[in-house]
Amino acid sequence: MKIQGTIWLLMLAIGGSQTAHCQGPLPFGATSGTPATASTQQGSTVSYWTQIVSALTAAQKLSYNQQTDQWIFANSVYAVPLTESTRQYNCHGWSILGGAGWLDWSQGSTFISDGSFTLINSGTSNPTAQQQGQYTNKTVVIHYTSADHSAEYLSTVWVESKWGQWPRVYHKVTESPYGSSWKAYEDP
Repeated sequence: MKIQGTIWLLMLAIGGSQTAHCQGPLPFGATSGTPATASTQQGSTVSYWTQIVSALTAAQKLSYNQQTDQWIFANSVYAVPLTESTRQYNCHGWSILGGAGWLDWSQGSTFISDGSFTLINSGTSNPTAQQQGQYTNKTVVIHYTSADHSAEYLSTVWVESKWGQWPRVYHKVTESPYGSSWKAYEDP
C-alpha cells in the first residue's frame, strides 16, 4: 500500500462532473464487495471495499472511456487516459492504498484528522516551483473536497488520478473534472 511517505494535495473543487466523482461506500451500480481494513501511520483503522461485485460490462467500459475522451476534448486539456474504466478501485483507493480497493473519503480523511498527514501548502493554480521543491522524493496524492477526489503527484505540475469509474488519467493538477483549489499534505 502507498501509505508511507505520501504528500497529499487536498483539492477543494469549484464544481465538477458528477459522472466522474468517486464518492460513496461502493461504486455506482456495484451490489457488494469484500470489506477490508488498513491502518494509518498513527494506528487508526480505515475500512474500504475490495473484490467489487458487478464489474463494468464491455459496453459500460466503452461508454465511460468515451465520456473521458469527450471531457478531455471539450475542455481542451492535455490529459492521457492510462487504463480502461473500472469499478475495482476509486481515486482514494488508488492514491492512498495503491489501487487496493474502493476507499470512501469519510475513511480516507482519517489520514489527515489523526495527524498521519500534515498540511504543507495550498493553491488555486498548478504548484509553483517553490512548492514543487517541497515535494522532492515524495509521493503526492490530490483530493478535491466538494467533488471528493484524490490524485497522486508525479512531478512539476503532473498528477495521476482515477476519475471515479472512468480510467486513471495523467493530467495537470488543475486540469480535471474536479476544480483547481488544493491543499498539499505529506506524511511527516
